[in-house]
Amino acid sequence: MLDLTGPVREIDVDDIVPPARPPTVGKLRESHHAVARLFAQGLRNAEISLQTGYSLSRLSVLQDDPTFMELVAFYRDDAQKVAQEMEAKFLLVGNDFMQELHDRLLGNPDGLSDALILEAAKQFLDRAGFSPVNRSISKSLVMNIGERLDRANGRRTEENVPLAKRGFGVSDAA
Repeated sequence: MLDLTGPVREIDVDDIVPPARPPTVGKLRESHHAVARLFAQGLRNAEISLQTGYSLSRLSVLQDDPTFMELVAFYRDDAQKVAQEMEAKFLLVGNDFMQELHDRLLGNPDGLSDALILEAAKQFLDRAGFSPVNRSISKSLVMNIGERLDRANGRRTEENVPLAKRGFGVSDAA
């Protein structure tokens, strides 16, 4: 028999306790920064968990924390700025190399080897959208059971025919 401790009473709307909220990040530690950088890179929770040792439930709690979301946004923006700066540097260096190649081509075209010209042409055409086209042809052979039987029967009758009649030219001298 079940013993109750205290009287049974109706629950009123005022008696309902809201669900407990998970604790928020009080102080951001280096481990929080590491996790935020991984989220900003687009890694999944399972991958982040393996790399950092944080449980999946803790990562889920962190993702809902406003302070942590702000930190992830900061690293995401920072990563975009770094990528933009790198792209700008690559573009500047690429332009310098193109100018040097152009100057050499105009100044002394015979000084450039055929292999260099061919490779440069391939690269430029490829980057401009004129990459080599790879074509392949695939064939499929489908036979039904009737054709298979006809072919099998045809082989059997050929096997019973002497070699001389099949055109192999077997002589009687052998």
